[in-house]
Amino acid sequence: MVEYLISCIGDENVRNQSCITAANHAMKFKQVDKLESFINSIGDNQLKDNWCAEMAESAQIWRSWDVVQILTKAISNQSLKDQCCRRFAIAAADSQDLQVRNFFVELSSDEELKQQFSMEAAGTATSNQEKQVAEKALLETLELLSKEAAEPEVRKQCSDVLAQHESDQRLSVTVAARHIGAKGYAQLVKALLNKLENENNLKDQCCNRATPPAAKNGHLEVVTYLVQKMVDKTLKDQCCKKAAKCASDSQKWDVVKFLAASISNQGQKDECYASAAESAAWSDQGCTVAVKPAAKNGYFDFVKFVIVTVSEKQVRDKCRLTAVEPAAFNGHTEVVNFLVQSAEEPSVRLECCMKAAESSQSGGKTDVFDAISKEVDDLKDEGLKDLFYSRAAESAARCGKAAVMMSSLLNVLDAERRADCHRQCALAGASFGHENVVERFDIEPQCLFEFPPLIEFFSMMALKNENSILNKILSTMQPEEKLRLLLLSISSEHVSLAFAILRQLTEDVFDLPDSEGVTALMLAADAGHHQLIEKLVELGASVQVQDSHGRTALTRACEAGHVRAAKSLIDNGADASHQDDRGLTCVQWAEQNGHSELLRLLDSFYSRNENRAQEEQLSTELHELLNSAGFTRERAECQKVMADCLQRIAIAVVRDDSWLTGSYAEGWANSLVQVNGRTAHDSDIDWTVVVALQKFHLQGGCSQTGDCAQANQWTVANGHANIPECCGSQPAVATPASGVRPRLDLCHAFQCCSDFCTDPQKIKLITYQLPKVHLVRATRPTKQTRNELRVSFSLHEKRIMQNLSDVQGQLFTVIKFIFKKYLPITLKTPGLKTYHAKTLLFFMLEKHGTEYFDPAWQPENLISLVKEALEMMLSFIDSSRSPDECMPHFFMSDASLYFKNAGIGGDFDNTKSRVRLRLSEVRRNIEDMVNVLKEHLRPLQSQNFYFHPFALLPLASPS
Repeated sequence: MVEYLISCIGDENVRNQSCITAANHAMKFKQVDKLESFINSIGDNQLKDNWCAEMAESAQIWRSWDVVQILTKAISNQSLKDQCCRRFAIAAADSQDLQVRNFFVELSSDEELKQQFSMEAAGTATSNQEKQVAEKALLETLELLSKEAAEPEVRKQCSDVLAQHESDQRLSVTVAARHIGAKGYAQLVKALLNKLENENNLKDQCCNRATPPAAKNGHLEVVTYLVQKMVDKTLKDQCCKKAAKCASDSQKWDVVKFLAASISNQGQKDECYASAAESAAWSDQGCTVAVKPAAKNGYFDFVKFVIVTVSEKQVRDKCRLTAVEPAAFNGHTEVVNFLVQSAEEPSVRLECCMKAAESSQSGGKTDVFDAISKEVDDLKDEGLKDLFYSRAAESAARCGKAAVMMSSLLNVLDAERRADCHRQCALAGASFGHENVVERFDIEPQCLFEFPPLIEFFSMMALKNENSILNKILSTMQPEEKLRLLLLSISSEHVSLAFAILRQLTEDVFDLPDSEGVTALMLAADAGHHQLIEKLVELGASVQVQDSHGRTALTRACEAGHVRAAKSLIDNGADASHQDDRGLTCVQWAEQNGHSELLRLLDSFYSRNENRAQEEQLSTELHELLNSAGFTRERAECQKVMADCLQRIAIAVVRDDSWLTGSYAEGWANSLVQVNGRTAHDSDIDWTVVVALQKFHLQGGCSQTGDCAQANQWTVANGHANIPECCGSQPAVATPASGVRPRLDLCHAFQCCSDFCTDPQKIKLITYQLPKVHLVRATRPTKQTRNELRVSFSLHEKRIMQNLSDVQGQLFTVIKFIFKKYLPITLKTPGLKTYHAKTLLFFMLEKHGTEYFDPAWQPENLISLVKEALEMMLSFIDSSRSPDECMPHFFMSDASLYFKNAGIGGDFDNTKSRVRLRLSEVRRNIEDMVNVLKEHLRPLQSQNFYFHPFALLPLASPS
């Protein structure tokens, strides 16, 4: 059946990939007969050869010689086949698989390879007659020695060899020689070779086979005797080279030295030394790796052994620096003292001391820190002492050890260094959120403008309504400085800090502008913080003040497209008819920037009727069209791989805990035109950046054990966590598109300790371990719900979306097209968002299951699924009387999702009825919608993806 289905594939590239996939499955399940058939079905010879060579290499590691033989035989490129044959023949010979070795020798066209193994076969009695004579002679010799040898030890060793292979009825030269060499039977070796003095061929065979295992086990006496007794110089050189490799792998360096010196051919001798050097390097590297866990667990003897074992001083120092941190962190003073005191160079010793001090602070091991401090106190260089104690103070500040930090600062004698260290400790404490550290210093107001970590620290403290340090600093500042700090906090998206500063300002400074005539109210309008706008107006800020270009706060809100901010300003008396210095009104700014919903707010934008949707019988045609545009599981997987790559680059480059979320990471409908890696002009790429070292604990999700036992838990109601202070309602900072860079949304999130998902029906949709939720700065659309953060399940959603089938993903694409394009643009009825489409899909998955082979998820049912989803959406809309509530949250049954711009009032209260009416029309006239969608989609011209990772990285920093 598989072969038939593959043969039906018209696209050669797809057919070849299907053959490779089938061949992989055949290898996995040991279906050797089918493997050969699938390989022969691959039409691209170069693709087939490269894949066969790669898979054969993997199969050889597991000694699956039958698979290796089939794969190698299938390679059509003779040069590549010869390379594989040589590699596998040597591997088979080393493992004594002689039949396999002969297969590859015969398959190869490499005459040198054939000659090499022909010579070896000749040297080990290739003819049956010679082999029988050799084995008979060896057996007779061993039996004779077992009875007549003068030394009891020789008789015992002979009996051991004979007994080991008694069941064989006869003893091969190879097996006996390897056994003798591996055991290191020196007396038997000498007695045996003396008996074989006149049998040079047999004697050389015994020596050649016995030397490598003897070398591997470090039997230098046996190795020396065997090598010296060999007659054939060529065979002797080959034997020494092979045995030296065995000895170097086992780190028997005295044996390696003897064997390398015994090689007469200079070229082979050089190769032997190079191979040994490589093994020695790997040995030192292994020591570097091994010493870390040993130091962590306090294995003093092993740590000492490793340090002494390493030959290279540079690697030895690296071992010390690697080991000293885990040893200090876990309080192993003896290990730390040894590592520090055994360092030859003063610079290395000081570096060890610094690393030990920092790690002991992190681990809370004061005894280790005290011991290291004594080592440093013995130094005569005061500069080095100051350097150590300043580094120790900074480390203590990062760990929140205020008392230890102050003690270390007292030991810094240089006044200039001590002043700089005070500043660095304050910044370190602020960066890691340690209030007990920051409060030890008198922070100058100017530092708030120079060092962003301080602003971020005070913003986080303001979020928890803990502003004692901030108020102390503000009390020393002039009104102009306070206003400057307010402007900085608003422009930096630190809304909670702005609210805290507002309490310290008087009414007469709110309208003071900066150098460009911008006021605090204007900056709040630029960012869309309608709650901050309302607070500023409440405290006396004027909505009529103009900047240097004649623009009011309302003008700037309309230019930026912030509907709620504009609504707040209009409600507080802002003039919507005002003209700036260019003669542009708010309406013209909104039109110029395409802000259609603002135009609705300003009563200048009305809806138009467009085509309706199409009928159900177009399912197959629509499915094929979506396939041709790239909306398939396979290309979604490719999109996911690019997103994963981009996320790793972001973590490495930006060095934040950055998560890529949204449609780009999920693989579906990042563009509603075609799937080629490009982001649509009206779409964006969503980044979530977790604020470092802050973790929230939610009631109903927190385990209240371990680190959570004493944590303050936040109550969650209607999908939002209640917090003491308002921190804004804009979850993301938008960066506009520029060149190849699409629009980016950067969302600052606060990590929670739990997944906050207990419904087994929801959990079933997530394929593996549940991720943890986080909180974002977003509130419900009511004036009574300012002090809250929204619980976000974006990582749960990402898991589900990345595992959709073709039809499931296409259903989401069509729903998103209806909600994001067809309703707001074609039918001029905005109100639904992409998140509504995603939530609706989740409810459909919960209803029909996620298995792609389920009858419901077949291509011919696509239109009926769309109509069913729209019917479900209508029932959700009807289930609530609120004009703002749209549908229930999928993961939190007590929470609701709201229509776009809910809570503004006025004409927006009719959004629900408009959307319901239009959805009913779309469901009744589905053909019209499909016609519009068909015009919107574009078939792929190429299977390639566009991927410019460094044009997609987040630009903003977390607040």
